[in-house]
Amino acid sequence: MIALEALVVPEQSGTKSDKLSARLGKIISSRFDYETVCNHAIMAYRQRNLVVHGGDIRKIDDSLVNQISKYVQSAIQEYLIKYPGLNSKKLARVLDESPV
Repeated sequence: MIALEALVVPEQSGTKSDKLSARLGKIISSRFDYETVCNHAIMAYRQRNLVVHGGDIRKIDDSLVNQISKYVQSAIQEYLIKYPGLNSKKLARVLDESPV
């Protein structure tokens, strides 16, 4: 989640999970279904919050963690192929302006 936040959420304010899920969905929409990615990302961010804020980590869904790992790998590949040289602020702007 840290790598994903660094890649697609340069903002310090606002709801990170919404921005993260929408931008992740857009950057990998050529490989995965946008809505599915967004839903998985929101669920994963909730699980991340459980860990960070001292929740019961036994409730972590391993299959979701594995799927998010695949999404992050794909997002990094897409960034390197399609958006090389863009910093995270410019990438966020491009993704926000692009259709699904």
